[in-house]
Amino acid sequence: MSKSHSKDTNFKSPNKMTLKIHLFSTENYFGHAHIGLIERAESMLRAHGLDLHCFLSKTPQFLIDLRGSGNGALFLPTDFEAIKARVDEVMGFNKTSTTHLGVVFCNFAGSDHGLTPGKERGWNRPLCLISPTPNKDQVTLLHEMGHAADVHHDEVEHEGKRNFMDRAEPRTLMYRHQIETLAKCFFAGK
Repeated sequence: MSKSHSKDTNFKSPNKMTLKIHLFSTENYFGHAHIGLIERAESMLRAHGLDLHCFLSKTPQFLIDLRGSGNGALFLPTDFEAIKARVDEVMGFNKTSTTHLGVVFCNFAGSDHGLTPGKERGWNRPLCLISPTPNKDQVTLLHEMGHAADVHHDEVEHEGKRNFMDRAEPRTLMYRHQIETLAKCFFAGK
């Protein structure tokens, strides 16, 4: 595939694949930002022939209160192992651990709107952590799902617009190679 062909912004996946996520929230999550994030991800994916399925419902399942040290309500990187263990436990009970991506809406230390710890921590499956104060363009969830699928940052503008894996806003595009990667990831299925 040529480089320009992989940057096609009108590509639709020929295989009707569904990206499957399992939603959680923690006691330190506040507000309802997840609703807009889920709707934006659904809309952008649908435009490219992909669906989004949220296990059980679009309301994050209550997880557990895992308070970080120092700031009290903020999770620190040292808390991520405990969060991952609890998510794996719950997803294992529901037999979704190998077919769904765990997404936790929580308040964590740092200025990022979302994080996707995974391989760098020695985990076989990544986990998306989403802040209660997401980016204004509402693409934080989709961006972190991209990281979980092994789609890398792409900060090259296309006709003055940015793609969902750019760090800057607003992000409105999805490229063919990104869609194809999402359609083949571990949390994609029919």
